[in-house]
Amino acid sequence: RAMHAAYMAPNGKVYAMGGISDNSGNYETKIAEISLSTGMSDTKVSLSVGRVIPAIVDFSVIDQSSQTIAVLGGTFIEEDKNKGNSFDIISFSDSAPAVKEHGYSTKEAYILSSFGLGAIPVDSGKFLLCGGMMMRDFRLGFNKKEVNVYAQNPLDFSYYFDINNNNVLYPERNSNLLY
Repeated sequence: RAMHAAYMAPNGKVYAMGGISDNSGNYETKIAEISLSTGMSDTKVSLSVGRVIPAIVDFSVIDQSSQTIAVLGGTFIEEDKNKGNSFDIISFSDSAPAVKEHGYSTKEAYILSSFGLGAIPVDSGKFLLCGGMMMRDFRLGFNKKEVNVYAQNPLDFSYYFDINNNNVLYPERNSNLLY
């Protein structure tokens, strides 16, 4: 696995999310547990879509009791279908991670598909998203296979997203924070 993100959960376990599989060259959806004694093992839990170099928003930075993260970015935009991707909310309160997809069916989904996003929590359920590049056609060689990676059109706005509102409220655009 390459170009993934790693996260240490409150239970002390380390998880790999997203990336490109070294077996297939495809975008990886499976969440793997990483252990010094056993290596990487499948948790039988998957992200809603494969993600390359995803951003992780760790809400325990704001609320130490939080066992929730958001995983976003690094996915494809299907412009012909006018569709971008959402983000995943992952809870570590049980023995295995629990994933819930948080979808947007608007232009904000394009932003959530971007590569190289910056994202930080601002309270227990909201995060600020900034930077990144929209995904577009280009090919990357990996493990003797070619993989589509799309990156152009840098984003020039910041947005607030709220994990507690499923497709109800639009993110708040704040053009003063980032250009």
